[in-house]
Amino acid sequence: MSASPRVIPSYSLRHRVAETLREAIATGRFRTGERLLEGELTGVDRTCVREALRQLESEGLVTSMPNRGPIVTPIGLAEGRDIYDVRIMLEGLAARLFATRATPAQLEDVAATVAEPESICSAALTDPTRPRARMVEVHAILAALHARDEESASVGCTMHVRRSAAAAPAELEHVQAAASGGSST
Repeated sequence: MSASPRVIPSYSLRHRVAETLREAIATGRFRTGERLLEGELTGVDRTCVREALRQLESEGLVTSMPNRGPIVTPIGLAEGRDIYDVRIMLEGLAARLFATRATPAQLEDVAATVAEPESICSAALTDPTRPRARMVEVHAILAALHARDEESASVGCTMHVRRSAAAAPAELEHVQAAASGGSST
């Protein structure tokens, strides 16, 4: 007697497209305020893409703009503060745990990422001093991780996120101005 085949739940194509777009927004592939052109999003039927965009709109990730179409919903100042508050707590804890639990290979992976300046400086749009400051902060965190100094790693990460949070309102204003076709200067 043969075992019955495993039943694997199948998701609709719309669900898979929505999940792919949701992940692209969450990982920053599509930035806040960025226009989402249906024909350029995936290789599937436009009707399916429209349905997925409506789903994401109901979740608050996408906003339909008159005469522009769907865009990634801009983050307001209150939401931004909430996000940074959570990041401060989580990233400080993550650094503390990573300092004591990371394998040498994991530490080398982090060091390799830090060696790529664009991974550190990619979002510093309006403050010309922030990219250099970010590099100094991240290198200090890396040194603490290599020293297995959990307190310094945690404090360094927390301060790094706090400094990013302080710069965020100006960055948000810049991004929103660019998304609306205006200028922040």
